[in-house]
Amino acid sequence: MARPLDGIRVLELAHALAGPSGGMHLADYGADVLKVEPLEGDLWRRYPYMPPGSRLAKARMSRTFIVLNRNKRSLAVDLRQDRGREIMLRLVRRSDVLIENLPTGGMDKLGLGYETLQELNPRLVYASISGLGSRGPEADRRAFDSIAQGRAGILAGRRYEDGSPVVPSTYTSDMACGILLAYAVTMCLFEREKSGKGQRVQLSLLGSALAVFAPQLVRLANDALAQPASHPLGLPYRCQDGRYIILSAITDKQWGGLCKAMDLEHLLEEPLFASATDRQDHGDALFPILETVFLSRPAAEWVERMAAEGVPAGVVQEKEEVFSDPQVLANDFIVTRPHPVLGEVSLLGLPFSLGRTPGEVARVAPTLGEHSEEVLQELGYDDVAAKELRDQTVVYGA
Repeated sequence: MARPLDGIRVLELAHALAGPSGGMHLADYGADVLKVEPLEGDLWRRYPYMPPGSRLAKARMSRTFIVLNRNKRSLAVDLRQDRGREIMLRLVRRSDVLIENLPTGGMDKLGLGYETLQELNPRLVYASISGLGSRGPEADRRAFDSIAQGRAGILAGRRYEDGSPVVPSTYTSDMACGILLAYAVTMCLFEREKSGKGQRVQLSLLGSALAVFAPQLVRLANDALAQPASHPLGLPYRCQDGRYIILSAITDKQWGGLCKAMDLEHLLEEPLFASATDRQDHGDALFPILETVFLSRPAAEWVERMAAEGVPAGVVQEKEEVFSDPQVLANDFIVTRPHPVLGEVSLLGLPFSLGRTPGEVARVAPTLGEHSEEVLQELGYDDVAAKELRDQTVVYGA
């Protein structure tokens, strides 16, 4: 079955999350993504921590690595050696896209900077990821997801009672950057059909964090950028069974449905809660009323009562519960695939679907250097030359 990016060749010289997640989205829809790794492998093959002797340690890949590097091939090569760079240059000549997130100047030191490769292959789309942006006084500084979220103002939005910021459990800027990368690369490939030329794409974790925080980053002239108080009808509430429900009842119609579901119709006549603004301004009075009533029934029952009145609501699930959620499974948001070392692996499916040219999760992540021999053959190296490259530790083959 045809896929939108069939025939597109991508070189991924990126580690950690942002670059590999962008490569994942491209690979899911048909691109041949070759993960070019150092001989020791991508750092996230062994991070987060894996217990020694575990199946993950044996396979040399973390849970994070498994999902972000699915549908890819792996070439392990030492780009610090001349013969390693020769392999890379051969690959560049036949590729459409290159993704890299080395520290500023790292690709230039390897002789693989944009200007050099653009001359070698004018049709190449060259995507670079930095921490804080490619310009400005801190362009050379390294940054990671939580740092970008802090600089963007995201971490300041939720605080513990002592005032310290709550660090989210999600890699918001990393994963957003991967989505933006796939979007930007696809636009460049579309434009290339008209111009015949590639171009450079520059992304950053800070820019991606700001993008997902956009609704909160609007300021008017002479108006303070105040963070509004949390709306009491958009907060989690503890229920009778100890589980939490999260709801959204912002409109007047939803407010009316919530009051009916909770047998609180008398609140509809309360002037303090007459409008959405009133309900937010008087959240300190409204929250304890709702909190007490929610404790009278289990969470699942509240969800059904809310649904009957048209109020969006859901149970706050533990991560493990997601794997058996009927709605998640019905939409193939979680799929199960075999792995030769790990056995069956359940992981993210495709977050969106295309009716005529769908993508596919064909396989989980490759072992380190799993496709080194295959790639060398494609580049014209015979068995003798390939053995010599292995013996000289220019490449590693699993």
